[in-house]
Amino acid sequence: GITDRMPEVRAPKLKAKSTISRRPAFQLEEWQRLYRYMRSWTSEGAQTVTDAKSIRKRGPHSRHLFQRNMIRNYILFMAMSGLRPNEAKQLKWRDFSNLVIHVPETTKTGGRACVPLRSTKRVLDRLRSLSPNNRNDDLVFCDFEGNPVQNFGKTFKKLLIQMDMLHDKSGQARTIYSLRHTYATFRLLYGHARVDDLARNMGTSPALIQNHYSHVNVYNRATELSGIHHTEKSRSGLYL
Repeated sequence: GITDRMPEVRAPKLKAKSTISRRPAFQLEEWQRLYRYMRSWTSEGAQTVTDAKSIRKRGPHSRHLFQRNMIRNYILFMAMSGLRPNEAKQLKWRDFSNLVIHVPETTKTGGRACVPLRSTKRVLDRLRSLSPNNRNDDLVFCDFEGNPVQNFGKTFKKLLIQMDMLHDKSGQARTIYSLRHTYATFRLLYGHARVDDLARNMGTSPALIQNHYSHVNVYNRATELSGIHHTEKSRSGLYL
């Protein structure tokens, strides 16, 4: 009898729990398929051509093969180092010292030292012999004239479409950044890297590594509890 009407009470808005989605990377079998395909993709016979019509008839010419070899080595390098695309874009030959990469200060998180996988040396040796721009102050990833390549992503996308590998199992589209996620996943899964060491090497925080790659820890626990361990054979097939 105190009130003569039902008061209007609105339910409080609850903040949705922040969910961090799993980032699209490559599984081991997919990665092996990709780098094997790139070998044949870059070994097609070079043609000396003078016009666009000849290119269509006779296949890729020497400049096209240079671009293909450049992006092949770029893809391998990104998956072996875990660098961000903008970090790799700024690299010059002087930034390498005994396989330690000195990431420039002008990048997203500032300068740092990054240690890539040992296999990176083969990629760098190929790049030095491939490009006429291999002096200390030259960009590592550039076109034939030494200019920075603005976008490797378009060619990478076309390559994945050709192989029917553009999307992962959850339907997410893979990009150049997926190579960084592949590096992190493989280092945790096959290299058994410590989270804090991996975070420093990648220029990020341990919390972000834990959040985005928690599925790797689940998989590792499953293999340990089941008595199944990764073999040297599987690890040796990562970066060929």
